[in-house]
Amino acid sequence: MILMAGMERGLTMSDMRKMQLGQIVDFCIEYNERERKAQKARERRERGLERRRASQADFDAFFG
Repeated sequence: MILMAGMERGLTMSDMRKMQLGQIVDFCIEYNERERKAQKARERRERGLERRRASQADFDAFFG
């Protein structure tokens, strides 16, 4: 089951032979976390809520 999860996330059998079982699990956890963050960023972009750094013009407009 764990080996299939690793393969679904892009690890090859050669990669997994060089790794311990815990390393494969850690890789899967990190992969899932990165994908979750990327999905949230995509959703924000689609809704137009993407964060950006404030420019000097933004500060000038805010403080008037």
